Amino acid sequence: MTVTIIVKDKQGQDVTSFAAQSDVSLSSQANMNGGDIFVACCTGACLVCGCTIVSGEEHVDKEKFGSQLAMLEANQVCSCIAWIYDESNESTEEKTVILQKIM
Repeated sequence: MTVTIIVKDKQGQDVTSFAAQSDVSLSSQANMNGGDIFVACCTGACLVCGCTIVSGEEHVDKEKFGSQLAMLEANQVCSCIAWIYDESNESTEEKTVILQKIM
């Protein structure tokens, strides 16, 4: 893996960091690694899993699993339907994605 995901809480404090997978949603990966991103609808509609992408947005496929239905700012994502681009993990260059929980 060449992408590291850092999850921050609503106040901006680091909660967890881990090597990203490109075949699992961001919320699932965070939850498997102690990030505790809550999910409800798993369709991108309710914003319970919403996160602000602080950095590394270019490595995040915001709608791999479906179209975001919730109204979000440009740098926000429903982490239940967002994934890391496959190409980002295939590179040998180290990359970082920082997510800050909205709720």
